[in-house]
Amino acid sequence: VVAMRHDLMRGLKNGDSYLLMEQSPSQLNWKPYNALKRPGVMRLWSYQAIARGADSVMFFQMRRSAGAFEKFHGAVIDHAGHEHTRVFRECAELGGELQELG
Repeated sequence: VVAMRHDLMRGLKNGDSYLLMEQSPSQLNWKPYNALKRPGVMRLWSYQAIARGADSVMFFQMRRSAGAFEKFHGAVIDHAGHEHTRVFRECAELGGELQELG
C-alpha cells in the first residue's frame, strides 16, 4: 500500500520527484495503538520513498510538543530534550547516509 502511494505521487507529478513531507520518526498519535517504530523501520521506509521517486524525506515534528495532541506524536527530539535517544541517532545516521548518496 505504501509503495502504491509513492507511485501515485510520482505519477501525479508526471514522473518528477516529490517530497515526503511528514514522516514520523517514531510513533504516531492517531491510531488506536501507537507503538514506537522498531529499530530500522524509519530508515527502511525512508529508503522506500527515495527508491520510488522522493528526493526528500522530512519529519513531523522536530521537537515533541509540550502540549495539545501532538505531545503524543513522535519527534526527532523527544521530551527528554537531548540527542541521546535511539530515534535521534537513527535520524542523524539517515541524514549522513543521504548526504553521502547526494
